Amino acid sequence: MTISQVVNVSREKGRIELCQESKERIKQCRRRVENIVSSNDTFYGINTGFGSLVNRKINMKDLNKLQENLIRSHASGVGKPLEKEIVRSMLFCLIGSLSRGLSGVRLELVEMLVNFLNNDITPVVPSLGSVGASGDLAPLAYCVLPLLGEGKVTVGNSDEIYTGKDILKKFNLTPLTLEAKEGLALINGTHLMCGSGALLCHDFLQLFRASLCATSLSMDALMASHAFLDPRINKARCFSGGISVSDVLRDLLAGSEIHENRLLIDTNVQDPYSIRCSAPILGASYEMFLHIQKCISIELGAVTDNPLVFSAVDDEDSTDIISAGNFHGMPIALPLDTLTIALAHVAGVSERRTNLMLSNKKNTHVGRVAWS
Repeated sequence: MTISQVVNVSREKGRIELCQESKERIKQCRRRVENIVSSNDTFYGINTGFGSLVNRKINMKDLNKLQENLIRSHASGVGKPLEKEIVRSMLFCLIGSLSRGLSGVRLELVEMLVNFLNNDITPVVPSLGSVGASGDLAPLAYCVLPLLGEGKVTVGNSDEIYTGKDILKKFNLTPLTLEAKEGLALINGTHLMCGSGALLCHDFLQLFRASLCATSLSMDALMASHAFLDPRINKARCFSGGISVSDVLRDLLAGSEIHENRLLIDTNVQDPYSIRCSAPILGASYEMFLHIQKCISIELGAVTDNPLVFSAVDDEDSTDIISAGNFHGMPIALPLDTLTIALAHVAGVSERRTNLMLSNKKNTHVGRVAWS
């Protein structure tokens, strides 16, 4: 999965389908879970309680109820609903993770999630309540409730609210009864963080391109020197981000008549920071973005629930159920925190340029006269 695919499905309502290979992986993994359940051995999240109740063995007859109660108990968010595109991105990432055949859910469950996306059915998900250290538990719980005939959804671009029961009836879908392992697999992941992070990466790149255009226009408006764009400057610093930004700005400003005329009038010997330091500021932000984009792209290919179901290393027919921490949000939380810093500096230098143009009456006035 790619960032552009997340954008396509989330915003442009692109349709998806499971390939045959994914279907086979899902079914094979589910058979492993069912064999484990019938063996009556103890495995976390399959026939035990959750969290601090890890040592509490659950009776076979209560396994389905355990999974459904997990969903209901974690649907405890508050605040205004998330935007539809964010919920769709979360569902898409959830489907991607489950489709890799390590989570142990049934194929029909994944196919119902696909049906929701393809029919533009969007669960109503409160915006507050995610627990990044344990995955996006609350938001994902709200995504799952409609599969059980509970919760609330909207359809298409309408804000009309349907109950989960009514929407399943409207689309001739049968409410699911969750079975062993499925509730935990559905809510124990980083899918809200990852999906919204993919949208943020896409939007940052659009904004960054606009910031480069704004910088070049500001330079013309202020009749600024192009000296800082000299390739020797960034080569001396060994800074690829600055080199890239300078290359783009030189291209955007190529053939500027304003710059050609600047030497005919009284201009500054050296321009202010907001112009002269564009390459290091914007270049550093872009370098950080490339790292963030890489982290999100990696997460889009991940399986992030717990525990995971594998074939044994030394015996393909045997099963290993391994508890770990793939649900933890830190591998994308830190990059996304960094993205906010990068955004702040792109915005900060833009504000300083704007202030410069509004307050530096001499240069902007002369620039207008020279241009006319």
